[in-house]
Amino acid sequence: MIFGVSAVPGKQVPHSLSVFDKFIHMSIYTGLAVLFARAVAANSIRFWPSLIWAISLAFVAFYGITDEFHQSFVDGRSSDLQDWIADLIGGSAGAAIYLLWLQIKRAKQIKSL
Repeated sequence: MIFGVSAVPGKQVPHSLSVFDKFIHMSIYTGLAVLFARAVAANSIRFWPSLIWAISLAFVAFYGITDEFHQSFVDGRSSDLQDWIADLIGGSAGAAIYLLWLQIKRAKQIKSL
């Protein structure tokens, strides 16, 4: 989804969305980090939460920088460091949100035993 949206030429992007550009970046990368952290946690024997967060943030950082590079080749779009920083903020929040949810879920499971 992110790659497809990034490939849309700048002239086809509604101008009204530019006001919310950083919020959109943070939201999308929050979702990406939640999904990636979930995948890492589900496919690991026993990672520490801080390691899951770090791996997820590293993935989001890498994907975000490649996405900005990709946009530099799309007509009417550009690569922007501030967009990448918004991606990192969203990714950091997303991984933290997932880990908080996981911790709450595990605490409820322990209580029910």
